[in-house]
Amino acid sequence: MVRVREKAARREAGKIEKLWPKEGVNGKEKPRRFIARRLHKAYDLTLGSTRTYGPMLTVLNKLFRRDFRGKRFLELGPGVPVMLQELERRGAIVAGLDADPQPHNPAKIRIERGEIEALHRLFKGEKFNAIISKNTFEPSQMACVRILDLPSKEQLEEMEKTNPARAKEILGKIASKYNTPVDSVRGNLPSEKIRIDAAIKLLGVFQASEERLSEGGHLIIQTTGEAITGYHFIEPLLRDAGFEVEVKRFEIWENEETKRNASLFIARKLPAEKK
Repeated sequence: MVRVREKAARREAGKIEKLWPKEGVNGKEKPRRFIARRLHKAYDLTLGSTRTYGPMLTVLNKLFRRDFRGKRFLELGPGVPVMLQELERRGAIVAGLDADPQPHNPAKIRIERGEIEALHRLFKGEKFNAIISKNTFEPSQMACVRILDLPSKEQLEEMEKTNPARAKEILGKIASKYNTPVDSVRGNLPSEKIRIDAAIKLLGVFQASEERLSEGGHLIIQTTGEAITGYHFIEPLLRDAGFEVEVKRFEIWENEETKRNASLFIARKLPAEKK
């Protein structure tokens, strides 16, 4: 079991924050704001997005005993690649995969352009000691995760029969989260078949990650509580892909207003004889 102390996580986050680029505004230096695109929508990349790298880097320190020399790391969706920059500074060999790579990359880190689903093709034949991902497996970033984040039409219909109050509560949460009328939510819920197809697609990403890892390597996924479901579907899919999984939750956040806790799925590739 990997133990992570909050003070250590915040300390590591502070190191990465120092790498975030700055710009002059009214004679003062302020952190730069970048725009990224996922699912045809734009969202901001800000200094705050580095905070939840703290728990991840603390876990990596434990797993690699702070010796990153010659170790190979791949980040899915690095955005502004400050985490990869820090790992490279510590001696690691790093690369990234991003659907919308940011132009700010002073360390000239290798960032391949493509969706996460292209992992099996873009890095075919390559092996990594760890694959990391922060806020990439979120409903706002992956279509299949958005689908799995919602109940199916069939599930809602059954719930309205057995527990109408709970069904109403869930519809309200979805409507609030996606800023849409309740009736619109009801009309756009996926069918069971669409949910199954989405699960298969996400499982394919996890299987491709497992194939790209060296034996005993780790896939570490960080989320910040965006999903209504709490990502209960991620852990079983990781296990189906051949991983041993540990889940950690932290009271460290990138948004000081919402204070949504961060979670880490620490998935270890099992030796061939244990599969």
